[in-house]
Amino acid sequence: MPTTREIALWSNRPTADGVVFTRQAVEGVVSDINNAERAMRGTVNHDLSCMPFRKAVGARLIEESGDHGAEITMTFGEEHHLRSNDFPDAEFVLVRWNEHPKPFTRIGRGQPDEDTKVTVDLGDFDNPEQYDAFKEEIESIDGIAAGNLMGRHAVDPAPIIELILSNWEALSIVAGSSWFLNRVGKFFTGVTDEMLARRVGPTCDLIEAKLSAARRSFSRVRGQADEAIDLCLVMSWEEIELVLLTKADSASEDYRLGLDRLGETLDRYSPLLEGADSVVFSLREGGLWQFEYATLNDGNVIGTRNCFDRTLEQLREIGRSRRAEDETS
Repeated sequence: MPTTREIALWSNRPTADGVVFTRQAVEGVVSDINNAERAMRGTVNHDLSCMPFRKAVGARLIEESGDHGAEITMTFGEEHHLRSNDFPDAEFVLVRWNEHPKPFTRIGRGQPDEDTKVTVDLGDFDNPEQYDAFKEEIESIDGIAAGNLMGRHAVDPAPIIELILSNWEALSIVAGSSWFLNRVGKFFTGVTDEMLARRVGPTCDLIEAKLSAARRSFSRVRGQADEAIDLCLVMSWEEIELVLLTKADSASEDYRLGLDRLGETLDRYSPLLEGADSVVFSLREGGLWQFEYATLNDGNVIGTRNCFDRTLEQLREIGRSRRAEDETS
């Protein structure tokens, strides 16, 4: 499989969002890539709606003019186009890394789950003081805490808010899924279906209210009330992670995300989710959740043909942009 080597970051050289890493931090990145149980995912411009198409399989420390960089070896997966009897009108793509079976890192990054966590990208703020103002507003909202910074370091990324839901909130939403109950049944010891069912509606309302409040605060602090932003909801357990993607066009709206329909979506796509480690859905018109892709415990990825094609097209667009820049420089 093709491999590439690229410099992910340098010590003493600001990233696109102004973060400066020390040599020790760069060494830590190299060590993490080489020794972690999970592999860093290579995505297009850090777009969570795109399938990972590369995997970090090694790293080394290099030196240039007194600065130190992390040179990362990335390998491309091998694609296989699939049909499923359960979905006769759909086509799927399995991307495999047979020689590198480490599962991918998760999107939620294992943050504590006592409260809902709000995670943002420092690059979406004009300066650290603006982020500090947002963090202060977030921490004043009942049941919400500021999470770790995202640190995408992408080129011109869309603004994004990520909510990592508490365990109880997430469990209440997926309570109607028989597939999920079989997968993560240990959480439900002593808890009846009726008890969980009563929680679905109120919990969905609460999460949507938190998301709306975070969205308004994000836009108010940044002075961008009408811009479209990406929204990401993450539910993470030891056994599996569920990631929900949607967009918000205006800070003045309250969001109805159809979270109460997620359980039936999980059951509908359950034939694809055997061995899934992290599953990504996006919200479509009519409040329906659409399966995009899943990273698997064996280190591979399966996704819809549409998701795969969209990933490739974004990759080609980046290539075209870089070639145009080279021609004009």
